[in-house]
Amino acid sequence: HATSEDERKTIQKYFGLHTRIEIIPNYMEVPQKISRDEKSDKYLLYLGRIAPIKALDNLLIGLSKSSRFINSDFKMLLAGIKQRDYYKSLDEILEDNPSIKNKVEFIGSIEGEEKFKLFANAYYTLLVSHSENFGNVIIESLSQGTPVIASKGTPWQILEESNSGYWIENSPNSIAEYIDRIIDLKLDKYSIQREKSYQLALKYDIYVNIEK
Repeated sequence: HATSEDERKTIQKYFGLHTRIEIIPNYMEVPQKISRDEKSDKYLLYLGRIAPIKALDNLLIGLSKSSRFINSDFKMLLAGIKQRDYYKSLDEILEDNPSIKNKVEFIGSIEGEEKFKLFANAYYTLLVSHSENFGNVIIESLSQGTPVIASKGTPWQILEESNSGYWIENSPNSIAEYIDRIIDLKLDKYSIQREKSYQLALKYDIYVNIEK
């Protein structure tokens, strides 16, 4: 059982070309869509472990290279459990980049309804990991109509195909380029992305895919 084509190729590499492999994504009960608070502060969101594989160092350096982010009223919220040594290295990046130090907040672990409120009110969710076999957090974000920037270390090229976000290299320069791009989005184009994001999430509803 593989959750994506990339994972299928990895399995095949170790088990051989004649191995029977079924690709079945991580379908889930799509959460209820929460009404967006239009008066909420503007923020970009990361939700997950604060760990090296998530490439949050690249994310922070990318933010420091984004003139649109630095000169905007957007913040970057990072929600999740901290891995101590890695968090320390991220804190050092912020100390070295005062232009973003006060615009980045680590808000700890968020669960339940509060998590989905956080997704609903986010402008964009970012998942720029070095590697993900799937990335359930992307569906959770899309379920609230919030588009996603995901790295090419994730199997989410469908974000671009469906106009629900972007699938990018996770280098700091690429991250900065796309943060500039989303902050500059016209409202009508952004509104379409939000609707497309919700429609994409529904494709991963377990109740309409149970036969698979």
